[in-house]
Amino acid sequence: MNKIELKLSSNKNWSFFKYYNEKVWYAGELCIVKKIFYKIIKLEEINIQRLKNILLNSDNKFALIFKFKSQLFCFTDSIRSYPIFYSQQNNKLLISNDAKKLIKKSTSTNKEAVIDCLLSGYTHGRYTLYENIHSMMAAEIIFTPIKFVGNLKFNKYFIYNFTFKKNKNNLNYFKKKLDIKFNKVISKLIKKANGRQIVIPLSGGLDSRLILCKLHEFKYKNIVSFTYGLKDNSDVKYAKIIAELLNIKWKFVLFEKTKFQKYYNSNFKNKYDSFADNSLSLPNYQDVFFIKELVDEKFIEKDSIVVNGQTGDFITGGQIPMNKEKQNFEYFNKEISSKHFFLFNGLNNPSIKKYIKEILKKFIQDKPLQKINFDEMLELWNFEERQTKYIINGQRAYEFMNLDWYLPFWDNELIKFWNTVPHKFKVN
Repeated sequence: MNKIELKLSSNKNWSFFKYYNEKVWYAGELCIVKKIFYKIIKLEEINIQRLKNILLNSDNKFALIFKFKSQLFCFTDSIRSYPIFYSQQNNKLLISNDAKKLIKKSTSTNKEAVIDCLLSGYTHGRYTLYENIHSMMAAEIIFTPIKFVGNLKFNKYFIYNFTFKKNKNNLNYFKKKLDIKFNKVISKLIKKANGRQIVIPLSGGLDSRLILCKLHEFKYKNIVSFTYGLKDNSDVKYAKIIAELLNIKWKFVLFEKTKFQKYYNSNFKNKYDSFADNSLSLPNYQDVFFIKELVDEKFIEKDSIVVNGQTGDFITGGQIPMNKEKQNFEYFNKEISSKHFFLFNGLNNPSIKKYIKEILKKFIQDKPLQKINFDEMLELWNFEERQTKYIINGQRAYEFMNLDWYLPFWDNELIKFWNTVPHKFKVN
């Protein structure tokens, strides 16, 4: 018999509200969380299918842990905005919102997970950097009695590219539909911001440019944008032009090696590491030092919401390979290895190549899929492994600076839309 023990604590992301004598732990948007929670407790009969339906039709940006009627409920949203960790120790199942709380003196490093991080910047599957400490994946449910026998069961309520059927309409239909959906997402952002300052990290790319132009089209006034990097790079050139054309307040933050090194060796960086370290993905330094500078200068207001363009190029199909190679496992292995396991020079090592191949075989075998399209499987890997781990973890930079964030391209309206678009309309 396994007993469940919750090892939870409040932090910048996690808090709780009380329902009678029980604490309902959550991260993210309280309004989304409460909507999910009260829908569940009002059910005459709670079963896994009803939970899936509720979660599939909820907005993103939440995680939830609570006990109700002698059952444990743990949910991650479809982009795993906030990780949930678990560990089986003797006859106890420990659940936590912080992997560090599950570490004991006897806990050892997971050597394979370290290799993963060296190669890709994140671990694969449920692994963390520690043996016997695991993480829930995106769009997952734990629904189990407080005391249970056997192994813990997980249920997926959304699988990228496979949950929703592809729509057979023509390209014109999808163009019109996309405009309607994106306008709905921007309206949602404006309602969420409610007059607060919206901060756009502006590159020369289409993703952030589209968000900024739509906000301008919808006549939202309180917007600032910024671009960082080396002097005279193309992003700076185009971002400045766009901001001036739209009459949006814009600032360039120069990347200076000595200043960056100073930040990197500072106590600020150490504190950020501790906050952003989720034991399965490298902390993302891409924004945090520049955001700090802009907050210190009061260019970014304290109650701002940061809205970046991640990851428009992925969700629209921009990372599907252009080549016409035969779709089979070797093709899948080659594409994933070259694009996701390249950080450490290990691809020439036969044992590393074999290790990656075994990971990918298991990844496919674990999916309850009948017909495999390897391009769609490439996107599924990218989504479940890179996007919902490394990319989403990048939002910790804003939270660390006590700023709100929103990802329009990862709103469920757009996730569902792009998951119904046929493969032929997403390539190129």
